[in-house]
Amino acid sequence: MAGKNTLFRRIDAKLKQEDGETFDSEILDLIPLSIKAIEPPENLVLDSSIVRSALTAEASISAVWTPPNGVLVDQYLVQISVDNTFPADNTRTLYVPGDQLSIAILGLKVNTQYYVQVAAIAKAAISDFIDNV
Repeated sequence: MAGKNTLFRRIDAKLKQEDGETFDSEILDLIPLSIKAIEPPENLVLDSSIVRSALTAEASISAVWTPPNGVLVDQYLVQISVDNTFPADNTRTLYVPGDQLSIAILGLKVNTQYYVQVAAIAKAAISDFIDNV
């Protein structure tokens, strides 16, 4: 079973049978990520707010961070959950361009505690997540 530190690699190939016929094949390969190639972002700061209308109220969180030192980041992986273990079925995942160091997370429930974590992605390598907040 794939875990948190597993990368998937998909290989599409055209294979030839003994009779000369060709067919398409798809291989899904699991690659364990045992080496962290880059450092995580730093200084994650969150600010929450509530927007009220006549009928509803929604919360939002603004997240700001600093990039890892010495790394040209392609994108950031931002996850938000009500569970600090970030289970796949209860975690919202957002991607932020590498030159952007903040995000506004909208449409959240009022009076609910959320956890946010951010990882950096650069040249097919991913950092650990910055500490949960």
